[in-house]
Amino acid sequence: MFATEARAATTPARSSTVNPQPPALRIVDGNLSFPVLVMVTKDYTLQLGESCKVRGWFAGNTTVAYTGAVSDAVFSIAVQMTSGYNSLAYNLYFPKSRKEIVLPKGRMLIGVVTPDRLSFRYMSE
Repeated sequence: MFATEARAATTPARSSTVNPQPPALRIVDGNLSFPVLVMVTKDYTLQLGESCKVRGWFAGNTTVAYTGAVSDAVFSIAVQMTSGYNSLAYNLYFPKSRKEIVLPKGRMLIGVVTPDRLSFRYMSE
């Protein structure tokens, strides 16, 4: 089944009544409620030397690579960001006890760190 057919099969039928409120705004308990931005989360597991694109948009993306454990207590990741023909990359070093890393436009919640594997959850803004 194609994605459009799946969406059509799961979308409820629309009623014929007219909703006077814009779809982005709602009235809750007599107060105007603005939409809340939802954070997108995804889990990743990288082997030594692997990379993954954690955030992408029309003109650029952010890629994270696991560059290994420097010592028994320190690990390293490489972050690459591109936008059009411009790009930059840098290495970051953290203690293995670190559980959260803040990156531009998101953050990583660190799960398991071994010398050859890194598991994390990326939460975009």
